[in-house]
Amino acid sequence: MPNKLLEKLWELAQQEAQRTGTSFEMVFDPIGLRLERPLTTWTYSSTPLNSSTFASTGGDGVSFGLVHIYGEISDNSPVVMTAPMAFSQPNTIVGSHLSEFLSLGCQVGYLALEELAYDLENAISWLKHPDQWFAKCYDGPLEAHLVEVQSLLQLLREKFSLEPWEKIEERLAELQLKFMPSLRLPEVWRSTS
Repeated sequence: MPNKLLEKLWELAQQEAQRTGTSFEMVFDPIGLRLERPLTTWTYSSTPLNSSTFASTGGDGVSFGLVHIYGEISDNSPVVMTAPMAFSQPNTIVGSHLSEFLSLGCQVGYLALEELAYDLENAISWLKHPDQWFAKCYDGPLEAHLVEVQSLLQLLREKFSLEPWEKIEERLAELQLKFMPSLRLPEVWRSTS
């Protein structure tokens, strides 16, 4: 089963890559979304075996994968973020489907999401108050880069009708309860946890 929203994201990335002269994979890198095509399953010991990696942040092996439903990805595949360096809890469900995932990061980008694995309180604060994230990351010489970041986020919000999450903590907790049990982890990770 294909994931129509992923195909739409790939089409948008291809259009932006042609418009800007950037590679397909790197066109959304400024917002922490390095795309993977074709889909793969990364081989970190904490990457769920029943997921297909569609993007990464570009930092510390953090990746985003679509969880397989009945052995395949679909429009209803939950999104798992794997942060291999978050040793105690490397996997976090960050959307019940791709649209919800894109909505979670639609104001700050997707690099900020990796903080959900390391410092949940700060991450939620940044998601609720994007100006705090931008002030932390884009001051001084990086300020000009902020225009590109905000432009790409605006493009995604418009093309996919994205709205930021409202009750972030509650929704994250619901997602973990509902979807974490469905993750199949490599034996090596299960034996160390």
